[in-house]
Amino acid sequence: MSISQDWWDAWWEADYSWEGLAKKRWRGWYVDAAWVQGEPFKPVPEDERVEGVEYRRATLQDYWRRTQKQIGLTDKDFFVDVEQQNWVPASLLLYYDGKVRFTVMHVPPEWYNGAATKKTSLGSLREASIKLLTFELSKPVQKTVFQDGWLVLGADNRLQWQGIVSLGFELNSSAVQGDTANGSTKISILATGAAFLGTVNFAEATFCSVVDFESAAFAGEAYFNDAQFWENTIFDRSLFTGYANFYRAKFHDGAGFYRTAFSKDAYFHASKFANQVSFFKAKFSGQGDFDSSRFSGPADFESASFGENSSFDLTTFADRVSFKDAFFSKGVFFHNAVFYRNAGFEHAAFSGYSNFINAIFVSQAIFSGKGNSVTSDSVNAEIKPKASDASVQVYQQDEAIMWTAQRSFPDADFENTIFMGAARFDNRDFHSATSFDGVEFYREAEFHDSSLHRGILFTQTTFDLALTPEKRTPDAVPKEALERLHEAAMLGKSKGERQDLNTWAKQRFAEIASKGDALKPETDPARSRYFERVEEGFRTLKHAMEDRRNRGQEARFFQLELRARRERRDEKFVPKWERIFSDVYRWTSNFGTSVGRPLFCLFLLTVIGFPCLYLLMGAGFTHWPTAAEFGDAMGYSFARIMPFGPWEDPKTCSMTGRMLAESVQPLCDPVRGLADLHYRGGTPFWLRFWGSVQSFTALVLVFLSGLAIRRRFQIN
Repeated sequence: MSISQDWWDAWWEADYSWEGLAKKRWRGWYVDAAWVQGEPFKPVPEDERVEGVEYRRATLQDYWRRTQKQIGLTDKDFFVDVEQQNWVPASLLLYYDGKVRFTVMHVPPEWYNGAATKKTSLGSLREASIKLLTFELSKPVQKTVFQDGWLVLGADNRLQWQGIVSLGFELNSSAVQGDTANGSTKISILATGAAFLGTVNFAEATFCSVVDFESAAFAGEAYFNDAQFWENTIFDRSLFTGYANFYRAKFHDGAGFYRTAFSKDAYFHASKFANQVSFFKAKFSGQGDFDSSRFSGPADFESASFGENSSFDLTTFADRVSFKDAFFSKGVFFHNAVFYRNAGFEHAAFSGYSNFINAIFVSQAIFSGKGNSVTSDSVNAEIKPKASDASVQVYQQDEAIMWTAQRSFPDADFENTIFMGAARFDNRDFHSATSFDGVEFYREAEFHDSSLHRGILFTQTTFDLALTPEKRTPDAVPKEALERLHEAAMLGKSKGERQDLNTWAKQRFAEIASKGDALKPETDPARSRYFERVEEGFRTLKHAMEDRRNRGQEARFFQLELRARRERRDEKFVPKWERIFSDVYRWTSNFGTSVGRPLFCLFLLTVIGFPCLYLLMGAGFTHWPTAAEFGDAMGYSFARIMPFGPWEDPKTCSMTGRMLAESVQPLCDPVRGLADLHYRGGTPFWLRFWGSVQSFTALVLVFLSGLAIRRRFQIN
């Protein structure tokens, strides 16, 4: 059998013998307490009980007894008895007249000791099973109320198949004509612990109420494609040993696949989940295909494992999604995926190629890896006693491999991805030349304690929007990306709640701005903390570029780091005088990254700024200076920055020369201006002061230009 022995052990322990069914409730139904065994009876839904009549809760034994009577099967055809002699676990089952009795629907293909039954034969047992299944689908539609408080409204064609062992099932061929809704067969089923040994086909079925396949096993192919699940759907701990097809299935309420095991390919292509769905600790041994799926509610893939390539291309997550501690043993594809709320990949283990090309993360995206290495002591502390030392060593080895994967990105691609929220890649080791070309970071990007492959470049990556939150408008998002976001936002909305693209975009970005800590008033600590995170993120990338001696990128992130610090506006950490000097540094040299800007500033100061200052000191606005006077002032200005070459001191009788003269020159004609009236008998202090300032400023500007040249041409 393809179903594991562990599953069959749990099935035997659950006890689906005839006496065991007497201890399992037929939820929502009652039976007249005065009913005598062997007589016809009719179960009563909870909300239709009559006053004055004593009822007892119905059991699954009542359910199958009614089925036996209605279908007209004798005990010989309906039951299979087995002697106690080691055919069943004596500690688990109750006995009926010294024998263990099973219905033909519950008898397993093998007894507990491995001996074969007649389950798989083509005789009367199989014919009776098929007859029972067909009959169950012909039952009238009724309304049921759950005893635990759940009210099931509408159609309930309930199949009480808990623990059955079916050779296979074809819904459409077994359904009664006329029992359809919108072309789909209406069905409601409780199949906890059921085993389906052959192909199961529920394609295009309409499940009208709660569906429960918890701990069920599907040995053959299982088809649920195009099915509609209108109420809560449970596949927790189910086992699919064959191909599982949920293509275009629609889950209108919650869906649970907790610890579900898919031994072969699981096909959820174009499926829709309108409410919360959980694949917590689900195991996909084959390919997991979720391409073009739509998740309107929260999606939980925490601790799920994917054995083959898994694909989420064009998938939309309209609510939060978690892949925390998930394990991707091979490739995973999120090409063109949309994450409208928080996306968590904390500690997820990527062992193969990871494709996030053209993905959009509207809120926070967390790719943080494990922050602490696994040592022998830490592993041993968590290991339970094993059968041998060798098994302990294997366990340690597996744990070490898992930890390594939880820190690594062996091969990843984030080309053209948009991160509108914080992007956290701390404690990750990028082992290949991961592409971040075309990536746009709207908020902080954190790579703390991460090891970046030397081939990773950020030359085509946009970080500026993290520093200019006021520019985060719908116009900043590519049109195609904005349309995908609009589609994600409208998932699950009724026709009256839907908005057109422009209206939604304005409203959505206004909400983002109102909640953004980057747009808080300058006195708000939240703003300072935000830009502090941005600053730390750029500093980490700066150090990474410094380690690989990439001067150009180092300068770029140094510039971004200083700009983020400039935006903090927090007097406690960034005083006003520091911001002023930071502004001057930016204006004059773009934080040391521009070669031409310092030289241009030096040119303006030398040719215009300081000559005008010297003329002002000499003339004092008493007259408009002549060209000769301006030339003398410019010559003096050039001499302050280049005390070599053809530059001479101004002529003795010029306006600037009179300020420099130690005494009045009798041979010079009088001129209009302060130089002739006040500067007689020694060079004034302020002329010396501003000349020194000019010389010092020239040194600084030349140094900044040289620094940019050094970084530009990688000069050590």
